Amino acid sequence: STNIRLSLSQVALEAWSRDTATLIAGVGTGGAGVAMYQTAPERIAGPREIVQNEYIEQLLEGGIIKLGLFVVVVTTMFIVTCSQKWLWAMIIACLVQLAFFSGYPNALHIYLMLMIVTVITLRHDQSKPAKQYS
Repeated sequence: STNIRLSLSQVALEAWSRDTATLIAGVGTGGAGVAMYQTAPERIAGPREIVQNEYIEQLLEGGIIKLGLFVVVVTTMFIVTCSQKWLWAMIIACLVQLAFFSGYPNALHIYLMLMIVTVITLRHDQSKPAKQYS
């Protein structure tokens, strides 16, 4: 399993680095499998293959632009939750998980992210003083 995941990541990085446009903007959302299959059909099961590493998949599909936006969002999450270390632990757990699983078969991270965003939003709303109406 580990060798297969590493091989898929290597093919994805090869597909990402094939030209300047792909480096910057990627191949488009959902296009990772096709791009990998076009790059190394002998090493990929088919055009519906997934990378198994969310960071590399985002890099291939959206280029440096999308990965940069992802880093900004994660950094913002850490800044917003700076006083809540327990929430940091949840975010870090999700980030670690994304390095090993991605795609539809492993959609658990989507639900975990939604829970984190909900908790952040609720906590942020509770920290605001209540408006008083006269």
